[in-house]
Amino acid sequence: MSKNSYYGPKIVVAREDVGDDMIFTLDDESKEKVNKLLVDVALSDKPVDLTAHRNAMMKPVVKEVLEVLLKYNIHPFAPKGELGYVLETVKASFFENYSKAIEKSFGVKEAEVRLSDIDKILKDEVRS
Repeated sequence: MSKNSYYGPKIVVAREDVGDDMIFTLDDESKEKVNKLLVDVALSDKPVDLTAHRNAMMKPVVKEVLEVLLKYNIHPFAPKGELGYVLETVKASFFENYSKAIEKSFGVKEAEVRLSDIDKILKDEVRS
């Protein structure tokens, strides 16, 4: 009898290698795309609640972010307070790029996206 792998609380029933990622098909027929760098922490040999699963998935990401901050030896606290500035700048940059991607995908700014725009993209996806 083969041992089950779990993605959080769900059993992994199939795996597909897609370049830098793996796609897991779960026992509820949903799919999860996971970067190969996270596969070892994404899977477990027993079911794990969603909070513990998320913590496990983010632990290596947080570790690398902290290593970069240490490498640059930033000031974490006031009065220089570079840590807060760096984190806010990264967050702002992420959302700026996210908004550009939405605008490029939909042809309008995020605030102008309507359900019909989403429906059009989904219908185009179904035809592909």
